[in-house]
Amino acid sequence: MSQSWTGSGGRPGAEASMASVFLGDVIEFAVGELLRDGADVASALPEVLARLGVPLDCRCVLALRQEVAQPLTVIAAHPAEVVADAALLTELNELTVAHRGTARAGSSFSEPLRWAQPLPGQPDGDVQLSVLMAYSPPADDHRLCTIALVSEEGVWTPDAHAASRAIAGIVAGQLRQAAGQVAATERDALTSALFDSAPHAIVVCGPDRRIMTLNPAAQRLLGYLDSELIGQEIAETLLPEPRRADFRAGMQSYLMAGDRQVAASRMRSPVLLADGSQQRVELALVPVTVGGVVHFCTFIHDISELELALAALAWTEERFRALAKAAPVAIVQMDAEGLCAFANDRWSELTGMTAQEAIGAGWASALHPDDATRIEREWAVAAARGTELRTSCRLVTVDGSEIQADALAIPLRDSDGEPAGFVGAVTGVSAGQDAGAPDQDSAAR
Repeated sequence: MSQSWTGSGGRPGAEASMASVFLGDVIEFAVGELLRDGADVASALPEVLARLGVPLDCRCVLALRQEVAQPLTVIAAHPAEVVADAALLTELNELTVAHRGTARAGSSFSEPLRWAQPLPGQPDGDVQLSVLMAYSPPADDHRLCTIALVSEEGVWTPDAHAASRAIAGIVAGQLRQAAGQVAATERDALTSALFDSAPHAIVVCGPDRRIMTLNPAAQRLLGYLDSELIGQEIAETLLPEPRRADFRAGMQSYLMAGDRQVAASRMRSPVLLADGSQQRVELALVPVTVGGVVHFCTFIHDISELELALAALAWTEERFRALAKAAPVAIVQMDAEGLCAFANDRWSELTGMTAQEAIGAGWASALHPDDATRIEREWAVAAARGTELRTSCRLVTVDGSEIQADALAIPLRDSDGEPAGFVGAVTGVSAGQDAGAPDQDSAAR
């Protein structure tokens, strides 16, 4: 696969919040690339699908369409080679038939998949896959766009369903417009799926900065009805005074010079809620020209939970590093694959290796070649059992000298109880001790 879609693991609170933010980013990108006048859906859609797969750890993502009484056909896919997989397309068609009510309603569902063909670069094996299928609103019994996401995880959140339906809706609207088969009112009805389904708040205003519409997610976040905000100046109504000038300047920059960099800019700010309180959010401004008129889609992401999760994580890691720095023993932190993520000063003193040199697989170069195979075997047993490892080994310093060392590796687990790596403590001991074999405590316990 051309892009790595693996998660980092071990930080579920922050990761769940980050995944939600990333889905919002995907919808922003889809709006900017697909909804504007003259957008080339065929060229832009593969990148939209690729980005949609990232926060959901997808194996592949497809956009499909279906004419009346015809099977689903692929509009675009990521990775592209999945288009040739007849078994997958057959099963997606079968699922659409089995869930015809969901498809006709423009809704979404998720199901386990029988399909298990490994893609190029993917490992073989009996991996249970599942699919999320999201449909655009119906139009004359045509399924204008179906988004299918295939993942090994199979954990499809409401945000994943909503984001997939939103993208299906906007793609359908643009395809109909490109084919010259849709009036303005029908296009509006199709693309409204983007705003109604999007899991994140969207507020749309015209070039005069006055609010034209807001989606249900924005109403829930801000506490306003749409009738209370339509016609109001967006910055004056939603932002505290110190933030208004920067927000207006971004809009003006695009109107004066067509500066699309405004679409990539983000602002973290409190937003004013209907009850008089404030909520910490991230604002992203995406300009879209529709019918020759510039509209500004303001995406509002609630980042309060994310900031709390990241702050707690940063505090925990800072405390760990402070303790490790003060510790009289060498300390290394490993991930679940045995790659080093952190090494303290004492490790550098003991081996002569800098902390940066130890990161990744570099730490293993400090092991004596005659001990490396045994340590790798003991490590594998401990990792499989999730137990601590006590052993002895020889370290080779950068100047070539040998140090006999005792090592203790303690397993780490994430909040779901899954292995997340090890913290290892290494102590240099007397050179007179037998350097070739572990002591009686050397075992994965």
